[in-house]
Amino acid sequence: MNKVLGIILIVSSLVFVGCAPEDVDTGAEDKKVEADKAVNKNEKRFKAGASTEVLGVKVNIAEVVIKPDKIEIGMNLENTNSNEVNWYPDQEGKAIIGDKQLDANMFMGGDIGGEIAGGVKQDGVLVFPTPNNSKLDPEKIEKIKLDLGEIATHDFMKTDNVQIKVEVK
Repeated sequence: MNKVLGIILIVSSLVFVGCAPEDVDTGAEDKKVEADKAVNKNEKRFKAGASTEVLGVKVNIAEVVIKPDKIEIGMNLENTNSNEVNWYPDQEGKAIIGDKQLDANMFMGGDIGGEIAGGVKQDGVLVFPTPNNSKLDPEKIEKIKLDLGEIATHDFMKTDNVQIKVEVK
């Protein structure tokens, strides 16, 4: 009986690992969702409209969802270079709110980043869970500083950090 229970727990945990939030708008044309209404009163959801370009990679933050236990960032990118770039925001990313730092969890979000070929567009969701079961008050957050790690050129000769400030609306 214990073996059966163990197998059920392992299988069910594998099903949920890597399940990206599907209701967060990434800004990609095929993944637009209704973002104007919060799912419940304990979350804050808004169109961010923040973007930057670093080493030929256009980064757009489409939607932000702030929940008591995590922040979800819907985003898209485009590598305008002819060569590949390397970028891992789901591993290196940080969301800084006041004196609190939330680290990206690559298993909770969507697949974005990696070795990105020239001319490629990607979209996905980064998830930043709160550390040590701490809680956020979505109504009190005014801005989020996103430090999404370094982009490196195909030859690793140039690197630059991706930082975006998001004003909470």
